[in-house]
Amino acid sequence: EILTSSGGSTGNTKTVSPNASSYSFFGSAIDTAMKSNTLSAGTYYLKYTAKDPSGKTVNWTSPNFIVKKITVPASSSATVEKAISQMEAWAADNRHGYTMDANGRWGQKGDYDCSAAVISAWQLAGVKVKSAGATYTGNMYSVFTRYGFVDVTSSVNLSTGSGLQRGDVLLNIACHTAMYCGNGKLVQASCNEFGGAYGGKPGDQTGKEFAIGYYYNYPWDRVLRYMGN
Repeated sequence: EILTSSGGSTGNTKTVSPNASSYSFFGSAIDTAMKSNTLSAGTYYLKYTAKDPSGKTVNWTSPNFIVKKITVPASSSATVEKAISQMEAWAADNRHGYTMDANGRWGQKGDYDCSAAVISAWQLAGVKVKSAGATYTGNMYSVFTRYGFVDVTSSVNLSTGSGLQRGDVLLNIACHTAMYCGNGKLVQASCNEFGGAYGGKPGDQTGKEFAIGYYYNYPWDRVLRYMGN
């Protein structure tokens, strides 16, 4: 049973059969209540009730757990929209292709690589991650999480994309990043016309160098969501 800090029941009571594992049952009750947004912010306890072999009732109450509610400010939502819209605009314009060449990956000739595109989109939206030192996938996580991004990986099904929101940053720390557009699609700068990273012509030569496509699991290590400074 889930109890409030004052000892009152929230109505999330579950019963398990003898010898069954109660942990998974109670865990499921908590997860369902939280995902359905039915637990208000506050402190809660779990009350376990069982009978010993003699039939005596035994109660045990767990240490408290805290539920916090976070509301994304409207200003943050507008910032997210600026960043993802910038990525989509670049993808729709064939003047922007893919390169990892040092003299071109930051848009000097119109092209970007995956991390430079995502970092630049947020920088232009007003989140100064580039100024703060984000330069490639390997340091994006540390910089982004200092500038208003929250790691929401645990709330996302990476295989299907369930739980993703428009503007989420998809990150494979070793080698790739993209952004989620919504409606099962993502936007990314992925490779040049040769299927590689260096030596291509400026601009999108194939229509796929910098493009919007269906969501897939790269696989992603982290999902970052901008919540505001």
